[in-house]
Amino acid sequence: MSSPGRVRQKLARLLQDNFPVSTGGLALTWEPEQLHPATGRYRTDWRMDCARWEGFARHYRSDGTFWTVLNVHSYTPMSELIKANQLTVSATGEVFPAAK
Repeated sequence: MSSPGRVRQKLARLLQDNFPVSTGGLALTWEPEQLHPATGRYRTDWRMDCARWEGFARHYRSDGTFWTVLNVHSYTPMSELIKANQLTVSATGEVFPAAK
């Protein structure tokens, strides 16, 4: 499997900067490998009502094990989100560029 591209790497850094801690106070780690763009028909057919990508944040315990704490998604493409400096996440887990 190939390594994540620059867009996923930049989005992971942006998510890390914007959401370093969960609402429960757990430290979150956003990894580019945990950001998954839509593929196939979900990516190319505008009539499909599907998120453009989804991602998962992990919390690493002191012993090196982890669990998935938060999952997010967005109808906004990754390439558009990385143009924003600030992101917000809704109660349902949808990521948006922050309002200016």
